[in-house]
Amino acid sequence: MIEFAVALVITVALEIPVIWFLLRDEYDFMQLASFIFAVNLVTLSVLWFILPNYFPYLEALVIGEVLAVFIESVFYSYMLALHFGRAFWISFAANVWSFLIGVILIWPFFNLLPAILL
Repeated sequence: MIEFAVALVITVALEIPVIWFLLRDEYDFMQLASFIFAVNLVTLSVLWFILPNYFPYLEALVIGEVLAVFIESVFYSYMLALHFGRAFWISFAANVWSFLIGVILIWPFFNLLPAILL
């Protein structure tokens, strides 16, 4: 469970600056940060605790990332009153950033390639 908490903190810490940069003139920082935390709590929970029960790791990862972008897009569109297309690209940018930096951060500590390919 500690790994999930660390992943959540890292994900939110990486996504907040991206989304804040794109929406800084429109929303209060704390409001935006709380929205980002809430939606990532949901999407990361799906990725960590639900999908691995039904799919191998690589498939769960791909499906989870796609679902995260879609769920976050819907959430941002509805809660922040953004056009869905704009919400989608904001979510996509934040998720690509957090995924790439997350891989860079954890790659030196784990031999991930064999686990991904299994």
